[in-house]
Amino acid sequence: MAIATLHLEIVTPEARIFAGDVASVTLPGSEGELGILPQHAPLVTQIEPGELHYVVDGVEHALAVGGGFAEVTGTQVAVLTDLAVSEKEIDEKIVEEALARAEEAIRSKSLVGAELEATQASIARSVAQLKLKRRRSS
Repeated sequence: MAIATLHLEIVTPEARIFAGDVASVTLPGSEGELGILPQHAPLVTQIEPGELHYVVDGVEHALAVGGGFAEVTGTQVAVLTDLAVSEKEIDEKIVEEALARAEEAIRSKSLVGAELEATQASIARSVAQLKLKRRRSS
């Protein structure tokens, strides 16, 4: 009897980050974590900056992801996001510096509209990366 899997594809504007068969996927949804197993009910959902986990051959992998969307069918999960990086790709010092600059820009109260939203999104992506890096490093 074959083990049921899902085909997972993770795509950013720059590249296809991952494409392959997985046993499960956990997404950071707008209402909290969303666990996906084979034969999941179809849905389209927004994802928030956070950690995406997937299991291949019994090994869990994690990526820090930004905002985006996921489409789920009974046999596949397609994730479109503005950021997807593994713990190894995260330079903690660079992310901390970017976070400090973004927080200072927010404190200056000079940002409005789209600039403010973009800066808030940058903060959320930076925090997601730091959480993944620090949890995996400790």
